[in-house]
Amino acid sequence: MTVESEWRRPPPPETSIRFADQLIVSRWIDERSQSREQTTDHAAGYYTIGLALRSTNLDFLVGGRTIHSGAVQCGMIQFGAPGVRVNAVVRAPCDFLHLWITNSFLEARCQELDVAPCRLTNYPGEFVFRRDAAITRLTHAILDARTPTGELYTEYVTGIASAIITRLITKQEEWSGRGPFCRACKLPQWRLKRAVDYVDAHLGEPMHLRDMANAAGLSRMHFASQFRAATGVRPREYLLRRRVDRAKDLLAGTDLTLVDIAMSIGFANQSHFSTVFGRMEGQTPGRWRRTNRRVTVVQSQKKALPEKTAIWSGSNNGEKGRKESLLT
Repeated sequence: MTVESEWRRPPPPETSIRFADQLIVSRWIDERSQSREQTTDHAAGYYTIGLALRSTNLDFLVGGRTIHSGAVQCGMIQFGAPGVRVNAVVRAPCDFLHLWITNSFLEARCQELDVAPCRLTNYPGEFVFRRDAAITRLTHAILDARTPTGELYTEYVTGIASAIITRLITKQEEWSGRGPFCRACKLPQWRLKRAVDYVDAHLGEPMHLRDMANAAGLSRMHFASQFRAATGVRPREYLLRRRVDRAKDLLAGTDLTLVDIAMSIGFANQSHFSTVFGRMEGQTPGRWRRTNRRVTVVQSQKKALPEKTAIWSGSNNGEKGRKESLLT
């Protein structure tokens, strides 16, 4: 594990261990006993989770405001936001494990929990040096997540970091005395309509969460949680559902090939289209087309039959009526 050369600064790319470009794990160890002052700005683009691996004593300031003074017990945790200035006067040896987490990684965890990303990220100074037995165990699990050569298992560490964030989200409201953590409010109808209209108008184009969020006039994180609260599905699932619905119209009513249909509704290739269609409809696009086009033909014939029968029966002489019906 990489040891930081400067307090609470992520190691440079060439020396750090990075997990899917969304997570960095590093460690700060300082064995000095004399009082010393440390200052840093939280790294831009990263939230910081500091985990005390041994007891120490310090004053901790966030944005010039003292939020802790005194003992820090082993197992305590502190959360910090990007770009916030942090100062500390440390009066004993210390050992901290630091997790550097990108905004997208944090957003994904909030979406999985269907939680509005409000209080966890608003002001980290209220969320400092708390102790939780579950987080302590998860922290030591990271230290034990080593390959035989001493490296860290990527998927294992990423999973533990996700579990720590989940625990932070659920515990933060309790620790701050605000009650249960807040669920996302529903997306207002006018914003929902803008997002839905945008999806329908651009089904054939590459589309990302930020595009839908921009159409609704919200950030990606807020849009995703509010959209799910309003519709019961994630934006990505809604987009795929609308593409499959459009595909069904084209399969039943046109002679376009599966490749042409896939490309016209925004899929990169026929294989991905068939996979998504099969997951949602329980059968391949080709089989769905054969079944539903036969139904369409039979129904159209049944509708046409009474008209021909009427012409037939309405004739005054049999042979002449037969010819008119055949011409019809």
